Amino acid sequence: MWLGPVIPVFAAVVAGFLAWRHQTRRLNRRTYYEPRGWDTTEQDFRRDVMDHRRRRRLGLTVLGALAGSVIATAALQLAQLSDSIGGG
Repeated sequence: MWLGPVIPVFAAVVAGFLAWRHQTRRLNRRTYYEPRGWDTTEQDFRRDVMDHRRRRRLGLTVLGALAGSVIATAALQLAQLSDSIGGG
């Protein structure tokens, strides 16, 4: 059956896309309290903050995709197990 391997891939893509979109919305937000050292210029500080947020966005996208794939695989295994126990 070709649907079994496709579902975890689809779940990974959807979860990764949702994580990317959520983190992209947060990318350009400014907070009222962002600690900045006195020896750092505003431009350097902004660049560092944006780099950190971009790395976080990429990391959470990968983690979201992995989590979506694992959860979909576990759900398929559970459905297959319940189907074999039920005798269907």
